[in-house]
Amino acid sequence: MHRIDGFHGSDMAVTEKGIRIVYLELGGGSVVSGNSATRYGGGIRVDNHVETVVAARSVIEDNFSGRGGGGMSVEKISNVTLVGGSQLSILAESSPEFFPDVTSPGVFLTEGSTLVGKPGSVFTENYAVYSAGHIYVAFSNLTLVGSWLSWGSTLGAGGGVCLGGSSTAIIRNCTISESYAVGNGGGFTVSASQLLLEDTWLHGNAAGINGGAVQAYAANVSLVGCTAASNAAEGAGGAVWAGQGMILELRTTNVTNSTAADGAGIALSSDVAEVTISEVTLENGKAQRGGAIFLHPHSEPGVTLFSQLSFCNNTAGVGENIYWVCPQNFSAAAQPTCSGCVHPEGTSLFVTDAVRYEVLQDGAALQAEGARAASGTVLSPAAMYVALDFYGNVTALP
Repeated sequence: MHRIDGFHGSDMAVTEKGIRIVYLELGGGSVVSGNSATRYGGGIRVDNHVETVVAARSVIEDNFSGRGGGGMSVEKISNVTLVGGSQLSILAESSPEFFPDVTSPGVFLTEGSTLVGKPGSVFTENYAVYSAGHIYVAFSNLTLVGSWLSWGSTLGAGGGVCLGGSSTAIIRNCTISESYAVGNGGGFTVSASQLLLEDTWLHGNAAGINGGAVQAYAANVSLVGCTAASNAAEGAGGAVWAGQGMILELRTTNVTNSTAADGAGIALSSDVAEVTISEVTLENGKAQRGGAIFLHPHSEPGVTLFSQLSFCNNTAGVGENIYWVCPQNFSAAAQPTCSGCVHPEGTSLFVTDAVRYEVLQDGAALQAEGARAASGTVLSPAAMYVALDFYGNVTALP
């Protein structure tokens, strides 16, 4: 057992002048607490091809840094393994007397490095200003198995994990819970990287903009055998939001009790590259548009494939199951489809915005293709008219 506490410096590094450390091990039950660094690695800085093992029951907590890694910074092709039972309760927040502009996440992982969390590893109560409450990953690799990440927060994006810069993350049999981002991605924010979530529980995460559990763009993201429960976004995608250039796969996953303005469960933004959602249950979602799924105009059927979906007890102002925004240049070919999907009797599987208006006056019909064209039409004040969507459902006026 080791105890390291009360230090402050420019970096709390595992390398010293004149000495090259290539391996560091914190013995079982070690504590790294109350340390600080002006730049990187408030608790530990692992830099330049260093192998580090944090043994079982070790705790890294209440450390601070000004730029990256309040608890730990891992840089330049270094590798860290967290043995089961180690806990990073890093609380990487600002100490005003030292770091008035702190940006630090709990763990800062960059420059070709690797972090492996073995079963029983815990990340809790970590905070960062700009992004990634728990773990920031850039040009590096993250693997977590049987780990627990909870109560991460940030004023930026990625309350739990921020994954960017051609990074790869494999998250298997983990719990990601109660994390919050003022921006996008309460649990995860992902860009230009690959993320696999497998047999993982995403619970109670929230975002101030999009993607309560996961927000991603120009990335490759898969959720397989997961449960996303009670996640929320003030914008779109209470559980998952996928943006431009996304390759997204959801398979054998349950999405339940999610809330958002658009797409309580899933929201697909414009110009997604490829989306496959299969054998997914979406239930008890609540939104203004799309109680389960929301589709942007350019979420075209050629790249968006739905099959074997089950919808139950979703509610919305319009489109209790799937709501899609009609493209400006509307054609029948733009209609999305869902193969083998099941939805409650008395509900519509798909609802879209108004594509034509029918005037209930002397039996006359107003022909107006496209909501945007129709909205510019001037009708007599005495005219009674109704807006219909592509499927003939009465829908809200634009």
